[in-house]
Amino acid sequence: MTALVALLVVVAATSASAVQVPQQRGKPNDALWDVGGATATPGAGPKDPWSVVCADGDPACDLDDAENGGCRMAIAICDGTSRGRCRPKKRRRFILPASTQQALVGFALPSACLYGPCGTPGIVTLSASNDPAVTTLRFRSRRGSRRGSSQVQVRCVPPDPARRRTVLSVVGSASGSDLDLGTTGNAHNFAVSAGVRLDLCVTGCDATADATCDATVCTAQTFTPTPLLTNGVPVCLVQRPITTSAIGTFDLVSGALAMPLTLETRVHVQTPLDNVCPRCSGVTIGAAGTCDSGARQGQACTVDASVHVIGSNPDYLLSADCPPDAPKLALAFPIVTTLTTGDTALAGSRPCPGQAVDDACGEGMCTADCSDTIPTKGGINQTCCSNSTSTPCFPTAADSPGVILRTGVPVPLMPAWPTSSPQSATGTVLAATFCVPRTTDQSVDILYGLPGPGAVLLPVDLSVRTVIAP
Repeated sequence: MTALVALLVVVAATSASAVQVPQQRGKPNDALWDVGGATATPGAGPKDPWSVVCADGDPACDLDDAENGGCRMAIAICDGTSRGRCRPKKRRRFILPASTQQALVGFALPSACLYGPCGTPGIVTLSASNDPAVTTLRFRSRRGSRRGSSQVQVRCVPPDPARRRTVLSVVGSASGSDLDLGTTGNAHNFAVSAGVRLDLCVTGCDATADATCDATVCTAQTFTPTPLLTNGVPVCLVQRPITTSAIGTFDLVSGALAMPLTLETRVHVQTPLDNVCPRCSGVTIGAAGTCDSGARQGQACTVDASVHVIGSNPDYLLSADCPPDAPKLALAFPIVTTLTTGDTALAGSRPCPGQAVDDACGEGMCTADCSDTIPTKGGINQTCCSNSTSTPCFPTAADSPGVILRTGVPVPLMPAWPTSSPQSATGTVLAATFCVPRTTDQSVDILYGLPGPGAVLLPVDLSVRTVIAP
């Protein structure tokens, strides 16, 4: 259903799978180094240190996500036998030399009183160099009679030029968004989460001769879950763009974007009302924390987005690392649409397959301008029923304008092209219209009016920069 939300919400907060290095002495998986997305290679012998390498600017392992002469890597220690219960007498003890503790800023050991088996990552900062010099991190572990130890030799190397990519990042702004779903008006005027992000690869253009780019979904991305609450029915949406051969267009001068997307959408019907989607305990966007519920309860997360949910415990700090519980899945389906800074429309009566009615206006018409009314869900009012100006509607019926129209806004990039510098734009608005099929939860279908249309407006900030592909 609100596949589009994530679509627009686009925020693609992707999570690289963590690389874990086993102990070299003792039972290997009793204790491990978690080195994020860095490349880890075993030593020449089973008891020799592992080599851990990150390239400057590699988004899989360099927290800077930029070529700046060095790497900032997050590295943690994990208790491989932890079961998440608070049993301090049976917890694994770790001993770290002073040099390792000093290298890992902000580091904390695993706690027997946390659900997750890993401690808080420390940040190690290294200069990029082809020299063989390394930073060695060590620990010793003990639990009862089971002892072990491990070493990793960590390096930061210059990037491989062949891995350079030009990336367009689309990040949702804090206000001015609007998501409308279905024919009843109950699921109109939702606000879209601030901070959601979609990354696109742009090719065929350059800094001097050609400003017209091709745009593609070039990496696997999972969007931040989206909480929707109306009439006491909590829904948590999880979406990801499906990588296809679809090619969009992007202009380095005007900032105009048109990107065809197919979104896999998973609809979870949640309970209770104060926990529509799992939260991440970090205090702000970009902060680390743990998931408070869902499939990864108690495990590590990074806050990707935030949104205010009326009718619930309102403030949600969300993370792609914190998906909802799988048993609450009501339906998974694709949504096909185009995100654009131009016009997008669905025209004609009942424009979506299987749609039963145009609106919930009854004897009235979907012709009332209610744009001056502030909606309670945080979105934007547009058109309402003539006989009930508190009921939003899509004006597709024969006695109304007959079209759902949403209009985006391109903003020129700065510094102006041609330039070799990273470019950005603030205030861009993306628009999309789409069709939402029925779900397997009749209460949601009746409440939202599905199958039916959907539309979104999403203010975003754009940035174009060169990154190192994972």
